[in-house]
Amino acid sequence: ARNAAWIAALAAAVAFLLAAAGWLSRRAAMHKLAAQEALKQANDQLEARVADRTRQLHETQQELVHAAKLAVLGQLSAGLAHELNQPLAALRTLSDNAVVLMDQQRLDVTRDNLVRISQMVGRLGELTRRLKTFAHKPGDHAVPTALASAVANAQALLADRMRRNGVQLESRLPTPSPWVQADPTLLEQVLVNLLANAVDATAQAPERHIRLTAWQEESQVLLTVSDSGSGIAPEIAARLFEPFATSKPSGAGLGLGLMISRRIVEAFGGTLVADQNAGGGATFRITLPACDAPAEPPRDHEPAPRP
Repeated sequence: ARNAAWIAALAAAVAFLLAAAGWLSRRAAMHKLAAQEALKQANDQLEARVADRTRQLHETQQELVHAAKLAVLGQLSAGLAHELNQPLAALRTLSDNAVVLMDQQRLDVTRDNLVRISQMVGRLGELTRRLKTFAHKPGDHAVPTALASAVANAQALLADRMRRNGVQLESRLPTPSPWVQADPTLLEQVLVNLLANAVDATAQAPERHIRLTAWQEESQVLLTVSDSGSGIAPEIAARLFEPFATSKPSGAGLGLGLMISRRIVEAFGGTLVADQNAGGGATFRITLPACDAPAEPPRDHEPAPRP
């Protein structure tokens, strides 16, 4: 009877221990599931915060790029006003002359005046189109872009500034023009920044010339902007592409143009570097991914009104 009692007690103890072990096991499993769920929620929250911060950073960068572009337009405003006022004054003179000539029945000369008026209106329309294109906010994706078109737009925006500073620009592009994977407005912004810096760099040079050259090597398009200016100041050479690095006098620049230009080019999958020229001046080298021209090239301007 005593042995039976001990066996019964032992069996009860074993049953109790087994029940306790099962309860502890279930409790551990529940804690593990709860911990996994909490970890998953924390991870989801972290990913959401990272995505939100990334979106905010992207928007801030886009706004910074656009602000830099508008700053460039502000610097070019005097020259652009001259580009608009000169043909407007000529238009008024030609239109007034056309009235007098029509009264005198000199129709051939009147017709010549009207042709010149049409040409000047086309010139004004082209200039305003380029300004509209340049000021437009960029898209989010790179697309096939004709390099010649971007170069022509950048040259047109800086043409008056170059004339006023006595700078000669030599442009060498292959025929047919290579196509690159980029955003057209951002690529124009990079070219305007580089050309404007080159104009400023040659301000005190005895010979003021800029050479823009492009060529294609397999899957890349290479473009260089070289000037005959004073070169890169030694004190900023090591941090040339850092924010606020500039050798310009106070109020002439913030030192953001090159930094923004490099980030734009790198976003296209390319590179932007600078070198000192052996004979003086500096050369900026851009590489961009080449691509095939689209079957139907995109129209980068609005159609001119039909006569």
